[in-house]
Amino acid sequence: MMEAIASIAAKTRAAGKYAAIYIVDPALTGRMVEMGYRLLATGSEQQVMALGAKSLLGTMRSTIG
Repeated sequence: MMEAIASIAAKTRAAGKYAAIYIVDPALTGRMVEMGYRLLATGSEQQVMALGAKSLLGTMRSTIG
């Protein structure tokens, strides 16, 4: 499947366009950029809010002795 994803990026760039992809696993971001993707989307509103809340609470907890 990664070959197909890389092929899409190459063909998009060859056409003079920016390649875009939805990234399900943030750990793959670097790989997608290396393939030529320049427009990246990730996460749902729910995921973004949950991660933000987790970060906020973690920061608050870290200040409590």
